[in-house]
Amino acid sequence: MAIRKSVVLSALLPDAETDDALYEWGLARLAERDVRVAETYIPFDRAAERRRCLEEHGMEHIYLGALYQKRNGIHLCATEEKERQRALAETGLCLDAAAASGSGTILLTSGRLPKKKENLPRALRALKDSLKQICARAAEKNLAVTLEPGDTAVQAFQLIGSTDDALALMEALRESCPNLSLTMDTSHTVQLGEDIEEALRSARPFCRHVHLANCILKKEHPLYGDRHPLFTDPDGEISPAKMQYVTNWLKQQYHDEELTLSFEIICQKGDNRTFMERVLEEEDWFFRY
Repeated sequence: MAIRKSVVLSALLPDAETDDALYEWGLARLAERDVRVAETYIPFDRAAERRRCLEEHGMEHIYLGALYQKRNGIHLCATEEKERQRALAETGLCLDAAAASGSGTILLTSGRLPKKKENLPRALRALKDSLKQICARAAEKNLAVTLEPGDTAVQAFQLIGSTDDALALMEALRESCPNLSLTMDTSHTVQLGEDIEEALRSARPFCRHVHLANCILKKEHPLYGDRHPLFTDPDGEISPAKMQYVTNWLKQQYHDEELTLSFEIICQKGDNRTFMERVLEEEDWFFRY
């Protein structure tokens, strides 16, 4: 079994995006807990310096291009060709930054659902064309590409959401995109109304990366949607016991295969360091498995 522990550091330390000292502190704390994979979005002009920092801490890196995509309205599935070309160009900048930072993998999303349902087939064709180009460019840079399905009716409104849709896409691109895989997220699975184990079992042929994340689906709640609250949040949909159960279940499922297993908890406000220390203490079980 080769399960690699990872942490979405951009979620725990959002201020580290522009604070080099905080970024280095976060990596050091992860290394102390025997974590060897960090997942962050790195601003393009910081890629080379962050590579040095990652290497100094012996850390592999997954570049969170999805964060940049969502933040800037970049949709690889855009039905308007001008918009799709912009998405390709902007995603290309993420590829360049990922390579410059020494990342082995870049995580991306499909983009939002089209406003009109009749445009769904067109959006899917656009996404397939985009991914073929992105995967080819990524291969030239020795980058793997992992696509993360998202919710379709809660917050992100992604084209690729359900596990069935994700699997159909992967089957269609199996030959043309050999460096493409799936990142499954437990929060997104719950938001889609799917059973976690069933979804992960179905996705296993194409999935080598899982995010353990929580969500709140009470519409009046300030953290409603895909805001990845603490596992211990009483309003969360997935209990700490369930998270640990899923982790142990995945260890059994992937007993002879590689899997990068990560948790994603977002610091919503307050001091980032204090929040990360709290999470490291609360989720001690994750670092001991």
